[in-house]
Amino acid sequence: MKKIREFLYGFAVLPHIKTLERLKFEEDLSLMTLTLGDLIGLPTTPFYKLVLLPHWFPLIERWKEHVLSEKGALERIQE
Repeated sequence: MKKIREFLYGFAVLPHIKTLERLKFEEDLSLMTLTLGDLIGLPTTPFYKLVLLPHWFPLIERWKEHVLSEKGALERIQE
């Protein structure tokens, strides 16, 4: 019974959860670009940096890799 439940979860629910996680991460990346863009050379205002930095500190390396990857913005939109 447990294997059937795990199969149904993986078949019906897991793709939706993965999509929501990806969308949340992309939204976080957009906000991080607006506030932490000076790390990659984009001029930004320092209003919310000190408030948001403790929440985003664990994600900064992943954000840099994503933003500075060789893919262009239009290529990411098409995915």
